[in-house]
Amino acid sequence: MRLAVESPDEEGKMAYERTISTVLAESTIKGLMRSVYAYGDPREPVFILIIQLARGGGVLRFSEVVTMKPARDGVIVVCENDKLMPEVLRILWKKYGREKVEQLSRYEIMVKDQIGEDVLNEVVYDPEKELMVGLMDVILRIVPEGFRVRRYIRKDDIIAVIASEDPIKNEWVEKALRLMEEKL
Repeated sequence: MRLAVESPDEEGKMAYERTISTVLAESTIKGLMRSVYAYGDPREPVFILIIQLARGGGVLRFSEVVTMKPARDGVIVVCENDKLMPEVLRILWKKYGREKVEQLSRYEIMVKDQIGEDVLNEVVYDPEKELMVGLMDVILRIVPEGFRVRRYIRKDDIIAVIASEDPIKNEWVEKALRLMEEKL
C-alpha cells in the first residue's frame, strides 16, 4: 500500500504521517486499501484524505466455509477458519438456539438437528460490509479531532473526505476531486 502526505507545515506533515501510519498498521482492512493520500493545511484549516480501495473477493456463504459430517444426534459442522467461526456459531444459535448447538472443539460444532437449506445459504462473510465498517474506523481515527465539518465523495473505488473546523469551501472540494484523479 502506498502512503503519501503533503502539508505546507513540515511539523504537521510529520505528525500526520505518524498518525496515519499507526492507524493503518492497526487497521483490520489494511489489505483492502491500495493507496492513501492526505493533505493537511492548518492555516486554512482543511484536511483532505483520499483512499483508493483494492477490491477483495465476494460474499462467503455458510455452505462454502464449513464441512458437515452426520452424527447420531444431528450434524457435526466443521469450520477451520478462526475468523469465520464466530459468525458460523451466531448463525447456528440464531436458527437452532443455544440448547441445540454445542461447540465440541476449536473447529467442531455439534448441531442436534438437521441443517436446512436456509442456513446453508446464510452469508457468513461480506467483504463489502466489513470494508465499510473498517473504512469508517480508519477515517474517524485519521481525520484531525477538531475537524467536525466533513464532506465525503465516492467515485468507483476511491473515497475522499474533506474535513475542517469551518464550512467546506468549493475550492477544497475541487482540490479533492483533482487529487482523486492525480494522486491515485
